[in-house]
Amino acid sequence: MNIKSIAFIFLFLPTLAFVQTRDIGGFGELIDDVVAIVNDEVILRSELDPQVKAFIESMDPAIRNNFPDSQIESEILEQLITRRVQMQRADQLGIFITDDEINLALNDVAEQNGLTLTQIPEMLEANGIDYSAYRGELLVQLTMQQLLRRDVAPRILVLPLELESCIKVRFDTLNSAIEFNVSHILLDGSALQIDNDRLASLAEEIILSLESGSLFSDLAREYSSAPTSTEGGHIGWRNGNQLPSIFSNQVTSLGAGGIAEPIIIGNNVHIVKLNDRRGGEATMIPQKLLRHILLNTTELDDDLVIEQRLNEIRDRVLMGEDFGIIASAVSDDPMSASDRGSLGWTSPGYLVPEFESQIASLNEGEITLPFQTRFGWHIAEVMGNRTFDGTNEQIELQCDDEIRNQKFEDQQLRWSTQLREQAYVQILL
Repeated sequence: MNIKSIAFIFLFLPTLAFVQTRDIGGFGELIDDVVAIVNDEVILRSELDPQVKAFIESMDPAIRNNFPDSQIESEILEQLITRRVQMQRADQLGIFITDDEINLALNDVAEQNGLTLTQIPEMLEANGIDYSAYRGELLVQLTMQQLLRRDVAPRILVLPLELESCIKVRFDTLNSAIEFNVSHILLDGSALQIDNDRLASLAEEIILSLESGSLFSDLAREYSSAPTSTEGGHIGWRNGNQLPSIFSNQVTSLGAGGIAEPIIIGNNVHIVKLNDRRGGEATMIPQKLLRHILLNTTELDDDLVIEQRLNEIRDRVLMGEDFGIIASAVSDDPMSASDRGSLGWTSPGYLVPEFESQIASLNEGEITLPFQTRFGWHIAEVMGNRTFDGTNEQIELQCDDEIRNQKFEDQQLRWSTQLREQAYVQILL
């Protein structure tokens, strides 16, 4: 068994004891030994000893006998050095955790235990945990989370072939449980004796006719060269894996009654309609079409001034001024301002919780009062609501997350090793 893995986990638990070992100096003064120098900081004996003591007490006696005290002390000191180097890196990047962020994390802990935030200190005390030490360790963990997102996550590359392979496996599994009722029109340029330009125009004309209310079956009988033309283009129920490969992807992404964009292959055009689907579970996602105006505070304009300014803008919109024009002129969000404040169709979890809570219950055309998030002050308008079949997007996101998670541990180890090698470290044990 490797003591390193055990020690690493232990070091990220709250320190419950603060035992200090001090030497007597020449004048009788208590001195806390320096056990290591890490760049321009030191690690003290009073930091190391509590970790070593508590770790030894937590060990299985059978395992404990396999490791001398000096090895345990050395391994735990190395982990303290590694974490100190990483926290120094966080300082270099300007990562700063606020009290509000710590309180939000504590609130999550409280909710998981059926408590309120104010009951957390009492719960910790009942378990022999110092509240201040717990907050301090939580600060470190939140800092490390942000650091890993900033420094390690960008190192992970998901190759297109990796993503495609994962998506294919997921779709094959999903499609094997779903049946699709499909109709199809085949426009054969050779049979119709028309060139490709005219063929594309005919396909567009058919799509427009369908959108205007024409029956798919009537148009299939008139134009289709497929064997199913006499049956109005009706293919019938097919398992997802049994659909013709030329239009299987389009069909699986359609909702019932949907018509895919014309598929052009050589001198042929395919027009496909999904009549219905059964089996499996589609991921139906409620979405909102949003636009917003963001204003940030400055040295001259504090929160009260910005909030008042947004209230005035909101009143102007309610009186008939164009929200999009104002957003383009004044919003501090350059991406959305260039698109008249639009955030597009957004799904739950896409926006920060403070924003989502403001727009969750709004109907189309309603505008929020000014509200604040970590990005600044906003007003937002809901321009539309819909339920979207996000199965394809969900599968792609799941595959991307799965691949990144598989690569994360290796990249984190490489990153940690690189930081440690670049640091100036002097061990004084």
